[in-house]
Order: sequence, then C-alpha cells, then structure tokens
Amino acid sequence: IYSKAYACYALKCVVAPDIPNNAASLAFFTVSSPINILNAVRPAPVALRHIFGHMVPDLVLGAFSKALPGKILAEGAGALWNIHISVRPVAGGSGRRAEVLMFNS
Repeated sequence: IYSKAYACYALKCVVAPDIPNNAASLAFFTVSSPINILNAVRPAPVALRHIFGHMVPDLVLGAFSKALPGKILAEGAGALWNIHISVRPVAGGSGRRAEVLMFNS
C-alpha cells in the first residue's frame, strides 16, 4: 500500500490530473515492488521510509518524461526532507548519547 500510494499519485498526475483523487480513481492502477523499504514485510524497521517514499513520484514522473517529452510536470520538492539520527549507548554502557538533525532550507 505504501509504495502504491506514492506511485499512483504521480501516475494520476500524468493520466488524469483533473479527476478527483479517491479510491475509485486509484483502483485502476496496479503497482508491484520487490520486498524492500518501500514494500516492507513486518517486522522490518521502516522509520525512515518516508524519505524514500517522497522520491517515488519524481522517479515515476522522470520515467514518463522520457516517453512523453514536454508533457510531464516538472520535478517538485519531494527530495527536500529532514533526517533525525539518534545514537544511544548500549544498556549499562558508559557511552554518550548523540542527536543529529539535518535539514534543507
């Protein structure tokens, strides 16, 4: 469902941009993906998959732009994302905790 949502958004922008976005308008599309962070199987950790998910529409639009030059929307700001990294010492360890927040402006 996760990878289908991001891929269908781009497909719908190409095929039917004027039709409202709802379950019926998206039912037409079938999306398949190998098991990975965008198509994870429990209990896989997916805390940062939104970073990759936001890149899927631009990837789909880029593929269509090769087939339909001059007819596809320009790339958006989907790849502008923030990342928060937290490092904690092993239980009972003497290490220090670290926090890193990276962002684009």
